Amino acid sequence: MKKLKPFIAGLLFILLSCAPKSPRDAQTNNELQGMASWYGHPFHGRKTASGEAYDMHAMTAAHKTLPFGSLVQVTRRDTGASAVVRINDRGPFKKGRVIDVSLAAAKILGLDRDGLAPVLLKLSPHKQASQTKLRKVFYLQVGSYHEPKHAKAYAEYVGHLQDKSVSLAFLNAQHKVWVGPYFAKHEAQSAQIKLRDQGLPSLILRRS
Repeated sequence: MKKLKPFIAGLLFILLSCAPKSPRDAQTNNELQGMASWYGHPFHGRKTASGEAYDMHAMTAAHKTLPFGSLVQVTRRDTGASAVVRINDRGPFKKGRVIDVSLAAAKILGLDRDGLAPVLLKLSPHKQASQTKLRKVFYLQVGSYHEPKHAKAYAEYVGHLQDKSVSLAFLNAQHKVWVGPYFAKHEAQSAQIKLRDQGLPSLILRRS
């Protein structure tokens, strides 16, 4: 019986280490995968779970457990489109969905067109943000392409030249390449100068 104990303990260790991670485990690593959706009317103007009025034109989202004010980068796993949102509501309440973003974020992610999409959620280094602060998020647009493959290729190139996140957005029938986000205009302006010195012209965009 004594000889069996080490074998049983080893077997339990293997089984536990191979077990799939739960969403709670994934959140401890600051990442979570699942399906994203969006909401607009008739919720626009109604009170959210945090107590503030829901503004579908602001970069916000609903999540079941993350603290209000948390900033989350939502990235589509199929297209690479990405947006940073602030959690100010609870939901979604349909099975299998991990986040419900506002219309403003849905437009960047292409969810206003597709409805649902697989995403990766990653907590931003800026853990908390006030409502006013997140309504002043800036990006640097370094490219705009008709073909998504060209946008992805350029995004990879830009990503190797600097350490800020590079994301893709689909707006006005064009695939945009954005660097950011920046939470103050002077930060975006400083980054714009650095990119220009590297031969990368850009436009400063404000997302509200």
